[in-house]
Amino acid sequence: MGATEINSRVGVWRDDQQWTYFLGGHPVYSHRADDRRMFRLVTAQLIESGGCRQVDIIRTFGVPKRNVIRAVNKLRQEGVEGFFKPRPARQGGTVLTPPVLAKAQSLLDEHHSRSEVAKELGVKYDTLRKAINDGRLKEPTPAPAVSTKSSRDTLDTKAAEQLGTACTRVDDRLAAAFGESSGAIIRFEPCLDVPKGGVLCGLPALLANGLLQGAQSLLGEVKGYYRSVHILLLLAFMSLCRIKTVEQLRGYSPGSSASWSGWIVYRRFAVYERNWTNSVWMIRLKNGVHISAGSGWRPTPKLPAHFILTAMCGYIMATKQNYRENTYPETVFVFAVL
Repeated sequence: MGATEINSRVGVWRDDQQWTYFLGGHPVYSHRADDRRMFRLVTAQLIESGGCRQVDIIRTFGVPKRNVIRAVNKLRQEGVEGFFKPRPARQGGTVLTPPVLAKAQSLLDEHHSRSEVAKELGVKYDTLRKAINDGRLKEPTPAPAVSTKSSRDTLDTKAAEQLGTACTRVDDRLAAAFGESSGAIIRFEPCLDVPKGGVLCGLPALLANGLLQGAQSLLGEVKGYYRSVHILLLLAFMSLCRIKTVEQLRGYSPGSSASWSGWIVYRRFAVYERNWTNSVWMIRLKNGVHISAGSGWRPTPKLPAHFILTAMCGYIMATKQNYRENTYPETVFVFAVL
């Protein structure tokens, strides 16, 4: 900033607000510091009038040579008015017609990349990009990141620095500990590399057979971070995974097991396993069948194979009730855990 010599005859005084050009000791031009149109006009007039050369402007102001040449040509061809004409609005082409836009939007909604959409529609990538930038097309929000086994193990290890290994969701745990929460909300998230993750396919069948119906009457009120729903889901998934005792859960990574069970409720459930014998488990579950008769622990009569889920010594067994081989010759079992 301050005074700068353009050549031996022409100079410029620059500050944050105003630029003033001098020929000898006389001011000849002036414009605001941020007025790019006036800058191009003034420098083009200085060059065209012989006051300085193109190289003087390039060296003093550090502008590209092509910009200087373009400004001089505009002055010669269009005069001063050419620097202040409004730019013509970009005319929309006919490539992206309404049907093409509709198809492009459907592909974007399916989280296809821009290059994939452009290739599918047979249009240029820049054409598609301009349609997105001017609002004719909208890109959906990015899909949630999918965790891997290694990333979950790292997260579980970091959690040990606070409450313990795999003790994530610290706020929910503290709220439950102080009685400010009615229990953790089961949250399923997209995951990769989940051992035994296929057991989630059996969840609809478990729910259809009334796994969670009458849970409050069966197990009573379970207070804290883990509730009766968590216990029953864990039991069901343990059964599908052929895990017969809670102790066997020690051999599974907490993050991997929690991906299909919601949570590993070992500490909470171990209390019930110590206090309830096999017969107690059977009685509690059978009581649950009678309490929610017709719509809970008793399987729906619409299913050809009737199952009663019974909890025994920390795991679930599925048994058929009143089923003979010749009764339903074309039976397709929804699930079978024997």
